[in-house]
Amino acid sequence: MQPIMSLAQTPQLNMDRLLNQLVCEVCTEVMYHPVTLGCQHTFCMACVVACKDRTCPVCRCKFVMPRDYNRLIDNMVQQFSFAELSPLI
Repeated sequence: MQPIMSLAQTPQLNMDRLLNQLVCEVCTEVMYHPVTLGCQHTFCMACVVACKDRTCPVCRCKFVMPRDYNRLIDNMVQQFSFAELSPLI
């Protein structure tokens, strides 16, 4: 059985998990102008535009093109410096 660690004991692990959530599953780059589909999956706007069949690349649910990007996730991406994100690219 693994010991339970508090959030304070694993700051790098938590940071890595957070940064991995900011990577687009289509292009595997840090999200640029992220958009969230009705199924709640989030991708770069350009990757969603490239989905000609208008189905989510992860769950294959049909979607309507989002009108604007997800500002919350976009702000999170911008809070990290390029140096912190570059190992993911």
